[in-house]
Amino acid sequence: MKIFTIVGARPQFVKAAVVSRAFANYDEIEEQIIHTGQHHDQNMSDIFFEEMEIPRPAYNLGIHGKGHGAMTGQMLEGLEGLFMRHQPDLVIVYGDTNSTLAGALAAKIAHSHCPYRSRIAFLQYADAGGSESYFNRSRF
Repeated sequence: MKIFTIVGARPQFVKAAVVSRAFANYDEIEEQIIHTGQHHDQNMSDIFFEEMEIPRPAYNLGIHGKGHGAMTGQMLEGLEGLFMRHQPDLVIVYGDTNSTLAGALAAKIAHSHCPYRSRIAFLQYADAGGSESYFNRSRF
C-alpha cells in the first residue's frame, strides 16, 4: 500500500513521527512524506526530522511566506500533480493548517484528529463524492 503523508507545520511533524514509526513495522506499507514547506527553516522544520528521526520527505514543495490563499492554492496544485503522477492508495493529513486543507482537497483523505490521552486513532475518510465513513479503533 502506497501512503502519502502530508506535513508542513510543527504539530504535524510530531504526529507524523509516531505514525511513520508504526508504518515502518509493515513491509506492505510504503510511506512517502510530502513536506509543503509551510514551516521551512532549521528551527521550525529540520530539527524535528533530525531529533524525532522522521524519514526525510520524498518531496518538498517549498511553499511559504505568502498569504493563506496563495499558499493553499499553490500547495493544492503541487499536491494534486504528485497524486495524479504517483496514485497513492491513501493520503494522510494532520490538523488544521494550510497544508491540511490543500491535502484534503487534493485527495481522498484519512484525517487524524485523535485524543492525545488515547492510543486509539479516529480516522475520518471522505471520498471524492463527499460521503464519509469513520474508522475507529485503528491502532498505531
